Amino acid sequence: MNTSFNDGSKQEDIAKQMLFVAYRVLVDEAGVLLLQGLRSYLEFCTSFVAEVHTDETISEGHREVEIFDTVMKKYIAACKDTPYEDKSWSFPKFHARQHAFDDIKNKGAARNFGTKPSESMHKAIRDTYHQMTNFKDVTPQIVKHDHRRAVATFVREQIDAIDAELKEQEDPDDVEPTILSNVDVGSKLKQLSFSALEQQMTEDDAFQRFRIKFGDFISTFLPAFGLLPFSQVRGAVKPTYQSNNQVHNRDTFDSVTQ
Repeated sequence: MNTSFNDGSKQEDIAKQMLFVAYRVLVDEAGVLLLQGLRSYLEFCTSFVAEVHTDETISEGHREVEIFDTVMKKYIAACKDTPYEDKSWSFPKFHARQHAFDDIKNKGAARNFGTKPSESMHKAIRDTYHQMTNFKDVTPQIVKHDHRRAVATFVREQIDAIDAELKEQEDPDDVEPTILSNVDVGSKLKQLSFSALEQQMTEDDAFQRFRIKFGDFISTFLPAFGLLPFSQVRGAVKPTYQSNNQVHNRDTFDSVTQ
């Protein structure tokens, strides 16, 4: 697992897996208490990050905080005279859990005041810190590079917007034909009769008797797809007229196709 960048969820995922992996390793008194504390912590996190809370869920959260405090006090006591005795648990995040569900009652769900939903946005700043600073007095350096990134992004967006606008204004009749082998892709051409086409292409043997060749092709192509042969197309649709009603004592006729 890549832990070079921690967006706030990787350690949480690792903690969930560790509970099932480490129970056969942490078998002494302190280890068992640590696993109990980890389980209580995961229960607390599950309740804390819920997007909808009720009086019941908040009460359960308060009870889990008390359980966690009790287990951790036992664990700290069990660590005396061990290499872990000097571990200090006096840090803000460890203390903040005591007020977590009171904050939810006052401010709503944790997503309203927590930083976890936006931690993924910190990656660019972290990359700037690692790649573009000398690790000394980093704040002004990060601000400078972040400003440059914002300016570059703005310029790029403006260029893209202008390109899109120009593309919409482009007249299709002004498009130069693109030659693709024996196919010309360009603006729509004017209608051209078969006879005029044959006259224009007199030097190309492929267009000799083009009308007849085209008719033979269509006569073969259409039946292959269940369509009418070319020889029947002209006679297939014949307009007829029928009397519909009278206007000023005269019959009127509507066109009907058969």
